[in-house]
Amino acid sequence: MDEKTRTNLRRQFATHLERCGKRHTPERFFILDTALEIRGRFTADDLLRRAADGTMQVSRATVFNTLPLLLDSGVLRRSSNHRKVDYEVVSTPAKAEPRQNLVCTICGSIHRRKASSLRDWVSSQSYGDFAPGESIEIFVYGECGRCRRTRRRLSQEKNRKIT
Repeated sequence: MDEKTRTNLRRQFATHLERCGKRHTPERFFILDTALEIRGRFTADDLLRRAADGTMQVSRATVFNTLPLLLDSGVLRRSSNHRKVDYEVVSTPAKAEPRQNLVCTICGSIHRRKASSLRDWVSSQSYGDFAPGESIEIFVYGECGRCRRTRRRLSQEKNRKIT
């Protein structure tokens, strides 16, 4: 992540803290900086492990209390499936490409794909008073190919044993 983006996200977080009447503690900004160093998706425990390796001591409670502030400020985006909750840094929301997230309900894996036609579909829908933002994601829950092949193979082995 370049320094300009990092500075903008720190400023965005600081502005949110001021609006909410929260303090600008070094621990909160250390957690923010730690999250900005992680590439891709991460869990709260991943963030806690990374923060523990850093120069400042932060408690588990501080990490878990800071995550909602980072989400509300728009610095992080949250996604979840039936097994875990993931976070990722929203580096440039204005340029965010619409995405499909294919979530396997068996193994919990998430396959992400760009879906440029999704923006056109969302803009063609009527939402009443609601105005969709820049970030567009759709989550499709089902069974991934690996789990489906494993299920078929186990079913065939079971049928062979019966006959």
